[in-house]
Amino acid sequence: MRFTPASIALAVMLTTGVLLVASKPLRYYLSDAFRLKIALLALGVAAYVWLDRRVRAAGDEAQQGANRILAVALLLTWLGVGLAGRFIGLL
Repeated sequence: MRFTPASIALAVMLTTGVLLVASKPLRYYLSDAFRLKIALLALGVAAYVWLDRRVRAAGDEAQQGANRILAVALLLTWLGVGLAGRFIGLL
């Protein structure tokens, strides 16, 4: 396994997230915004891994267009993770 800046950032993000949730586990467990955030986070990580593999294997022009569409969808997923995180404190 190679350690890229993205994988190191993900490891730091997950470590600090676990520590944050450990501070008030019941509050986070009962929060619908937290559940949405975790679902979007899992989707975002899976989509990133899938898109990364597709981009590395891409060769033709048609596939590059599809990869751009997937990249935009992935950016919107990460935006959703951030917004859901902001709503945890509000709901």
